[in-house]
Amino acid sequence: MSANIFSQQKITGTIYDEAGETIIGASIVVKGTSKGTVSDHEGKFSLEISEKSSLVITYLGYLQQEMAIGDQKNLTIKLREDAKNLDEVIVVGYGTQKKANLTGSVAAINSSMIESRPATNTSTALQGLMPGVTVIQNGGQPGKDDSSIRIRGVGTISNSDNPNNANPMYVVDGLTVSTINDIDPNDIENISVLKDAASAAIYGSRAANGVILITTKKGSNKPATVKYDAYFGVQSPTALPEYLPSHEYAHLYNNARLAENKQLAYTADEIEKFRNGSDPDNYPNTDWLDLFYKNGLQHSHRAEVSGGSEKTTYMFSLGYLSQDGVIDIANFKRYNARANISTQIKRASINFNLSHTYGNTIEPVGIIGGDMYQIFRQIGRIAPFVPYKYSNGYYGYMNDGNPLAWMDSEMKRQEQYRTTRGVASVSYELLEGLKIQEVIGYEYTAKADEKFVKDIQFYNWKTGAPTLYQGPNSQTDRREDAVMLNLQTLLTYNRRFDKHTVGGILGYSQEYSRTDWTKGYRKDFLNNDLWELNAGSPSGQEANGGAEEYALQSFFGRASYGYDDKYLFEANVRRDGTSRIIDSQRWGTFPSFSAAWRISSEPFWESLSSVISDAKIRASWGKLGNQQIGNYPYQSSLTQKNYTFGGSVQQGLALEDGSNRFIKWETSKTTNIGADFAFLANKLSMAIDVYERNTEDVLMKLPVSTLYGLKAPYQNAAKINNKGV
Repeated sequence: MSANIFSQQKITGTIYDEAGETIIGASIVVKGTSKGTVSDHEGKFSLEISEKSSLVITYLGYLQQEMAIGDQKNLTIKLREDAKNLDEVIVVGYGTQKKANLTGSVAAINSSMIESRPATNTSTALQGLMPGVTVIQNGGQPGKDDSSIRIRGVGTISNSDNPNNANPMYVVDGLTVSTINDIDPNDIENISVLKDAASAAIYGSRAANGVILITTKKGSNKPATVKYDAYFGVQSPTALPEYLPSHEYAHLYNNARLAENKQLAYTADEIEKFRNGSDPDNYPNTDWLDLFYKNGLQHSHRAEVSGGSEKTTYMFSLGYLSQDGVIDIANFKRYNARANISTQIKRASINFNLSHTYGNTIEPVGIIGGDMYQIFRQIGRIAPFVPYKYSNGYYGYMNDGNPLAWMDSEMKRQEQYRTTRGVASVSYELLEGLKIQEVIGYEYTAKADEKFVKDIQFYNWKTGAPTLYQGPNSQTDRREDAVMLNLQTLLTYNRRFDKHTVGGILGYSQEYSRTDWTKGYRKDFLNNDLWELNAGSPSGQEANGGAEEYALQSFFGRASYGYDDKYLFEANVRRDGTSRIIDSQRWGTFPSFSAAWRISSEPFWESLSSVISDAKIRASWGKLGNQQIGNYPYQSSLTQKNYTFGGSVQQGLALEDGSNRFIKWETSKTTNIGADFAFLANKLSMAIDVYERNTEDVLMKLPVSTLYGLKAPYQNAAKINNKGV
């Protein structure tokens, strides 16, 4: 028998974090054994071990560290925070913050939560992922199946000039955008939702309904990698009305007439012919819904190349989405391209994000009203004893025609859009922790909306004589170009001094947008194959157009202070000037204040840390604004009108809209008290918020007397209160 006996030695040590602060309660265990100890209130420990042993040091929220002892007697051990826990970075207004140091109410999700969903657009992909964020799908039509997003309920009243003014503000890679549904969801790295006034006040006048911040994917300093994602799916109509065959329809109709002491409409022989289908021309049995609906295939593809070096990173992606509807003709196709490039040159950082999206939506239209909804109305009310087609090929019809005949003619509406967005930024480190950044953002969108309604002649199926005519044919063509330019200057400061963390932002922003549109209409085309406007009759033609401009100028700032990562304070302020309000009321100031206490960092919490690993309580108050109305509410617009002078008609101008020079900002004040908890080594997290939002001077149009003669002007005319948990 032989044995190796190693001498035991006493070692001592101290555990520190990266800031040089001692860590209380860190676990120090001899590797491969159950022998160990914990650091005391000064971060110190002592242990009897052999010189061949290794120590494993762990502490909640920090990366595990292993150390070989050798002949060392006094150890200094520095632990690094775990980026997945306490150091998780959340995107906030004009910057980022550690999740543990947030003082406002912010919810965040990452790319893995989005990619796991086969969603066709970004708004729908958010459904059910974040508390306080309600996502309601507006419809199922391909290309128009986006969703309305409401953060903590409805905070304002929608208006005719902007029916989406209750939507949150959308910011993509620092650029304010009107929609997020043209973004490929798989291009997104993370999404943050600013829910209370404290977190959203830095965005001022457009943040009253919350803010959604989207950061797209970037490259990494690794060799190039290629990634391909695809999914396939089938959409089917559900909850359709149960089909009522013609013979049952006739039987029920007879019963109804019998109850009113009227003569029966159908004989037993006729009902039997409906049932057995022996004479489909005279006694048809048409299942209209079965002929109308089908399964719709959808598939999505995305290819990505990303990588980089120590100084430069890149990410390029291409995406394609094809979505068929559950009826013929209806479909949507979207093409996405993106390039995100970042580079570091000494103390300067340069970032460039460029994206382009092309979308094409096609839908069938009906003759009556010239829209798709008339088709759905007709298909739901046409009786089963009206044939789709007779045996000789003629269409059956009722007084309003035949909705499937409209579909077969392939009359349609086609809506296309092309959106290009670019964001370029340059930041330079002036001093340690002090950076200046210049940002320029650009968005251009071109839209084309064409609708060609064909005429249809129905015939008597027995004689071939023309009967019902539905027409005339017509073409409506609308084009729109919109451009938006945004300039920002940011001065940021972030430093830590011993136990003190200070930060601040000073910023200036200027935004300008212009929209130009034209619309033309002609009818009575020579045939249904010529559908360019110049082929129609000039008689009754219409031509319209217009242009609108809007500008916003802003100054904003933030100051934050933290002591020992336990006591956290933050203040924000933004001053906005909008072209939508008269000079005397144009500027609004929107402040916020918030504070938080990380009670889990206190010594008395040590006994609870094994169960409740992180705990924080926070409170905030803030004021936000809303100016999502028309671009000229304080000015009266003019339109061309004809006047009769001296017995002849003369062209002139007339007022069209009422104006109100006294309107001012719609404002909301929000108070929020919340708590954040993490359990079982941050494996489970929970947030609780109690809030109240009071909105005053709501901008809306009240009904006016017809004697007024103009469209109703905007007024500050309502109050709204939201509260909840």
